[in-house]
Amino acid sequence: MWSQEMGKPTSNTIFYDGEDVILLILLANSPQLTYSILYFLCNGLLTNMHLAVEFNDFATSRKHLRVSWPKGQQRSEYYISLPYRYGFPLITVSIIMHWLLSQSLFVVKIRALDVHENETDEYTTACSYSSKAILWTILIGSLAMGVLIGLGFRRLRSDMPLASSCSAAISAACHPPPEDTEASLKPVKWGEIIKRPRISSRSEESSEHISEHDEEEGTETGYSHCSFTSAEVMRPSPNVLYC
Repeated sequence: MWSQEMGKPTSNTIFYDGEDVILLILLANSPQLTYSILYFLCNGLLTNMHLAVEFNDFATSRKHLRVSWPKGQQRSEYYISLPYRYGFPLITVSIIMHWLLSQSLFVVKIRALDVHENETDEYTTACSYSSKAILWTILIGSLAMGVLIGLGFRRLRSDMPLASSCSAAISAACHPPPEDTEASLKPVKWGEIIKRPRISSRSEESSEHISEHDEEEGTETGYSHCSFTSAEVMRPSPNVLYC
């Protein structure tokens, strides 16, 4: 097995021959299609994992938002949807895997020889495989899957609720205080909104009216609020109810 060169057929590795060249090409490239589907699934999984990490990091540090069309100091999206430290290794592994698959299963054209060992015009088309290339494909593919699974075991830095790409969950975390104008253009952080005391000299009747209004909004019922904001925030407490 180790003496066979990758991509080089032998009489023992030819396993299918026929006149339908298109069928042979489809058969030889079926692993390429399978790996392409697997690549897109892994790419999507890794993208969602990084999305959760970047969203979660807003609870530990103040950053500018990452958007498709940045304004001011906003950050632009990644060109390959992933940070380069993840995207480039993923693309490199994909290139290597596609090359190994092309060396593992391939189409060969076998020419016939006459009694004097000269090539004739007769030939047949067949499929062949390389055991060495198949073994390397399994080893590198298993290593890549192991790294991906290992990344999934990494813990997030904060207890911020996961939102992934759910628009409703992201929207629920984007209700800054009314006085925090143009927060999207500033460095923001997620956390518990700090309540500022209200100073009022209105009559007792007006104060009762405000109290009733606050109760309807849940501000006087023991509920606090967490949001992205450019203002100061506190770390959420497990002993406090939030809405």
